[in-house]
Amino acid sequence: MPRVLVVFLLLMAIGGCSRRARDTPVAAEHAVENSGLVGSLTGESLDAFDSTFTDQSGHSVTLASYHGRPMVLAMIYTHCTSACPLLLNSLRRLETALPATQRKDTWFVLVTLDPSHDPPDTLRAFAASRGLDLARWRLLRGSREATTELAAILGVKVREEGDGAIAHSSNLYLLDSQGVIRHTVVGLGADPTAMVPARAALR
Repeated sequence: MPRVLVVFLLLMAIGGCSRRARDTPVAAEHAVENSGLVGSLTGESLDAFDSTFTDQSGHSVTLASYHGRPMVLAMIYTHCTSACPLLLNSLRRLETALPATQRKDTWFVLVTLDPSHDPPDTLRAFAASRGLDLARWRLLRGSREATTELAAILGVKVREEGDGAIAHSSNLYLLDSQGVIRHTVVGLGADPTAMVPARAALR
């Protein structure tokens, strides 16, 4: 899908969801309802998404850099105090629930929704403070355009609150070793361990 079209679709989605989000109870202070796109993502490849990110060590990477292992992907930001800690807890539950051999062979990738305030040193400090093992965890920062495009592709709704907080969908995505989405866990109330059988099915 052309990049300009993707960004346009995201802007349309945010414009349409802001009013609904105000009228809809949410699971946490800065969560928003999940996009209807999520249920249709299984089988979609992210190979066409070739934007460059910077990881917590300052290295330039793309999502394709992690081909060769399955990946669990989520979008958060480090100074979030409501939805993101819960989403990270879900990721840690999933990490613990995986058998040791699968855990070792799975990337856990976090892409910041707030690249302006999450440079590599902040991402690195966040990983250290949360005890994330960098043998399998990667924290990425992209340009504003790349962040917006990835959110649009994944169906992650994003709304800036005006006080530095960002309301957003809280979903986990399981990609196979070639970047194809194989399973999603939708929302903060969902059981992340539901992804374990889907990960077991991947090679």
